[in-house]
Amino acid sequence: MSHEHHHNHAPVNYNRAQIHESIELEDSLPWKWWKDMKEIDWENIRIELIDELHFWVSKCQLVGLNPHNLTELYVKKNKLNQVRQDKGYGSTYSKLDNNGVANILIRNCYFHDNHFHLFTDSTKDWIIENNYFKKNYNNGEDESHQENGMKAYGAENMTIRYNLWEDNSGSGTIWFACGNQLGNSDDIDVRNVFIYGNAFYYSDESQFGNTMGTIAIASDARPDDLVDNFNVYNNAFVNLNGLRPGVRAEDGITTITNYRVYNNIFYIEVELKYTMTGQTYIN
Repeated sequence: MSHEHHHNHAPVNYNRAQIHESIELEDSLPWKWWKDMKEIDWENIRIELIDELHFWVSKCQLVGLNPHNLTELYVKKNKLNQVRQDKGYGSTYSKLDNNGVANILIRNCYFHDNHFHLFTDSTKDWIIENNYFKKNYNNGEDESHQENGMKAYGAENMTIRYNLWEDNSGSGTIWFACGNQLGNSDDIDVRNVFIYGNAFYYSDESQFGNTMGTIAIASDARPDDLVDNFNVYNNAFVNLNGLRPGVRAEDGITTITNYRVYNNIFYIEVELKYTMTGQTYIN
């Protein structure tokens, strides 16, 4: 049998093998009501379960499931199952709820020459991956340069990974704040944010940079702002430009817990067009 033939038939082969391991497990159980089984061979049952697990893991590897996305898919499907139990099997759950927009995947997109590439408000369970965000301004003199590559008011369970951010200007290339844009909510915080595997790059053509941070968390001047479990790791920052480049959280945020910035690379190879002033955090 050729390697190609085996690869093409591997999913059905592994699935069939797992089914037959399950049948072997069943033979160790007293399912035959016409036959007495004096003792159950629990040790053999455990072995058959391990055999099933081997083929199940093989199927997961074939379809690209790793521990991270396996957990994400399980949680989402479990949520749908709970909705079906409460409302009936034909029910679905909306991606829109009272707290904003949830369960969104943005992948393999090219954003360029926008005032904002992304503007999010009260988001939950977002994944932004494998995108190219290039220049959120126009070189014309009348264009605004004060906004952001991505602006997020309130975020929970957001993953931003494996993206290229090139020549983005404004307050922050990625900018977060608690609350929402209308300022009418006191219970929308920034929680469980993971930013990793990205490249932030400023070319020789970049005229502007970031005034609050390449990745910035702004204070919304609310008495109960909360930022919790905010993680920035394994990113590359090249030729950062602006008044305050780097990773930065404003002092005015009421509570910041589990704020981690680690294993990032910061590299400067050209002369910055702006003089860096104020505080810059690039731990």
